[in-house]
Amino acid sequence: MANKIIELYKILSDEIPYFSSYLMELGYSYSLLQKYKKRGWIESLYKSVYIKPGSAISPLGIIYALQKQKNMKIHIGGTTALILKGISEQIYSIKEMKNFHILSSMRIFIPKWIKKFCSKNNLELNFKQLDIFKFEIGLTSFNYNKMSITISSTERAVLEMLSLIRTRNDYFDTLKYFELIGELRANVVMKLLENCRSIKSKRLFLYLSERYDKEYLQKINKNSIILGNGPRRIINDGSKSVYIQKYDIEIPREIIS
Repeated sequence: MANKIIELYKILSDEIPYFSSYLMELGYSYSLLQKYKKRGWIESLYKSVYIKPGSAISPLGIIYALQKQKNMKIHIGGTTALILKGISEQIYSIKEMKNFHILSSMRIFIPKWIKKFCSKNNLELNFKQLDIFKFEIGLTSFNYNKMSITISSTERAVLEMLSLIRTRNDYFDTLKYFELIGELRANVVMKLLENCRSIKSKRLFLYLSERYDKEYLQKINKNSIILGNGPRRIINDGSKSVYIQKYDIEIPREIIS
């Protein structure tokens, strides 16, 4: 048993919860885990979830565990990915972040203990199904405290952000991000636009890129991008809008310059 606990301590890290199913796959039986728990060598956070003694789990640790232990096809995307890359008006400490967008192309079922943990700790882990890309396109790794977490590249995160616009405030925030993102990689932008299923997001991306005079726009082939037919309204709340004929979209009147 001594060798087993030594090997286990090489696995356990701060901030990360460990699912019993994952530990059992590594050769730690339920009865052995219960013995470790009684001796204080591991702690039980919730039923079938363990942590390193004295460790406090974090949102990134939870997301990492779902990706690596449960093999969930999820990633951090949208504005959260941009913030992790330092693209934000405010300077955020990762430990201070309370709101995370976690996206997946498929429907995902989250363990109840995560919802309880978030409620108790004033956190928002917003799991959303967003099927606008093939999963493998435009993803990258974010390294934090020995964790390698799958997140969206800047280019993909921008398109995800556009697809998640629901209110005028969302749109206003999007304009701020477009001012901050700087130049994007034209080859990555091209690949994403060719493989993006959201017509509205692609049209809005092209419009805003033109509005903010982004150089990458001159390096992509717009003729190979499918932009569909018929008008698209960015926000369907009945408010007044401005029609952009070139891209056949309607955007909120209040924040058009």
